[in-house]
Amino acid sequence: MDKSQQKKIHVISRSPWDEPHRIRQQIAKLLSSDFNVQYHSPGLPHLHRLQSQENITIHKFPFLQNYTSLPLTTLINALILRWYLPRKTSEHDIIINFLPELTLLPPRPGLTVLSIFNDDFASMAPRISSWWIKFLMKRMGKNSKASLYVSNKLMKKYPCDISELLYPWCDQVHPRQESKKNIILYWGYLGAAVDFERIEELAADVKSNSLEIEIWLVGPVASEAKEPLDCILKNNPEIKLFSPRSLEDIPTGRVLCGIEFISKHFKNSQVLEFPNKAPRLLAYGIPLVYSGCQLLDRPFFLRYDGRINDVINNINSNMVNIQQSINDHFKTSNSQSVLDRVKLTIGRAAAKSL
Repeated sequence: MDKSQQKKIHVISRSPWDEPHRIRQQIAKLLSSDFNVQYHSPGLPHLHRLQSQENITIHKFPFLQNYTSLPLTTLINALILRWYLPRKTSEHDIIINFLPELTLLPPRPGLTVLSIFNDDFASMAPRISSWWIKFLMKRMGKNSKASLYVSNKLMKKYPCDISELLYPWCDQVHPRQESKKNIILYWGYLGAAVDFERIEELAADVKSNSLEIEIWLVGPVASEAKEPLDCILKNNPEIKLFSPRSLEDIPTGRVLCGIEFISKHFKNSQVLEFPNKAPRLLAYGIPLVYSGCQLLDRPFFLRYDGRINDVINNINSNMVNIQQSINDHFKTSNSQSVLDRVKLTIGRAAAKSL
């Protein structure tokens, strides 16, 4: 069947299409293999629709993006979405929703809303309005036909009648290269969530043990992170900063491990079980060392307790077990298996809408 005649899926998100490494874009690309996918995000509406390289149609809708945790702003955005969606959707279309505002008011009859909980926005909201965001997110779970969650904690906090876990996935698996491992890699956004003090402690740990290891920070730098990062780079020559680039452009064969050091001030860390970057690192046989959060109990996730030698010994002595656990993970966390599970959930949600 021609995709133009297939049931449409509308991904409604606050993230622009060209924002990298976000689950919104990943789920849209995943579903585009079997569905006609329309991706909607805030901005000035274009005079014509844009087409992405993945044959996904891009739309823009008006949306207030300041003071979004305030009840009045939320209500205005809910009204905008209630006005906008009937103009872009048809009966029996599927909505993949990332916005709590969308479920504040009832959607048009016949639409199936499947929501994805990938962040605990209530924990990150100002204290004065966190109660309101918590109410919105609970309503989002209650008013959705089904929901997908990136962690068990989010599932318990914002329940839905049909609930499924959605951990990130990857297809391309590369054999781990047997070469000198002298890089510890942070690959991702360098912002408020990153524990820069912990990274500096890691550098001191490397230095005190006279290890020939470099710490690479690869990714875009947020404005609030520039000052602490400049200070760290100045005082720690073993820490090196690189502009954003794909893992294909990094000497992954030299990478001992990736790091995910989450700041104690980043409250959303409590729901972090499986970082979105993890599958792409694991695909190169690179385990992930973490602190400030509680990742799933897997051999390829190692907690950092302040002693780098413990990490090195753990990786070297357990690499066979780590690699086997990586292989086992990708048997059920590849694009086809995830697509099958999401399609099954969509089918259950659509049946509930009848």
